Amino acid sequence: MAFNLPEYYQRNSGTVFIADRDLTTGTKSAAGLTFLGDASELTLDPNQEFVEHQEHQSGDGRKDVKVPRMTTMTGNIVLDNTGAANLRDFLRGKLSTVSSATVSEEAHTAPAVGKAFLLDSEIVTTLTSITSDPAGTTFEAGTDYVADGRVIYVPTGSTMADTAILANYTSGNATEVDLFGENFKEYYLYFNGYNTINKKRISVELFKVSFDPATLGNLLGDEILQMTAGFEVLFEELQASSNDTLGGFGNYVIQD
Repeated sequence: MAFNLPEYYQRNSGTVFIADRDLTTGTKSAAGLTFLGDASELTLDPNQEFVEHQEHQSGDGRKDVKVPRMTTMTGNIVLDNTGAANLRDFLRGKLSTVSSATVSEEAHTAPAVGKAFLLDSEIVTTLTSITSDPAGTTFEAGTDYVADGRVIYVPTGSTMADTAILANYTSGNATEVDLFGENFKEYYLYFNGYNTINKKRISVELFKVSFDPATLGNLLGDEILQMTAGFEVLFEELQASSNDTLGGFGNYVIQD
């Protein structure tokens, strides 16, 4: 496997987009691209390690075999004048609110005695009842189950153990946090811009990118003037046999 990167000097600038990865195809999901910011520089650093063999029949010990053993790629994006609105979602996550609701006949299978299970809603304010499934028997709180928020414990002597049940309750307002980059999420990344050295347009498609959370640092203020985001490009097995220029890592296309 070999990288097909241009040999001449690169200084790439343009725009950066990220997307969720489609785990079936190994490329971007159908949900589309999210604009991350303007980049004054994109650098890619490919590296290959080789296993070499030297023949000794000639008496000179000349190298006759060189086989790639490992291929890796790292990179950096220098983001300029990037507003915090989209960057904060990427680095630290985003908050989303969930409104309270009345939940009726949520189906579960109660576990064995001494075990517990969770109701589906993150915040449970009032547990109205738990009945058999199909409904007909109403189980007794404190005897058949013990409720602690969304946690439902099945005590010794419960008639609810190992049975199909229906839970009726009221969920509360909640705020959920999606951690994105700090959760070591792997992204599809697309870069669109120019090599400013020769004025050629380029596009870079990387199938599986893992950002280094240590380099992302702390996001301060409402506007980021410049920051460097380091990343590692991971090998995407689902794209290993595709007609890409970076050998299962992505595509690097230069305008003719």
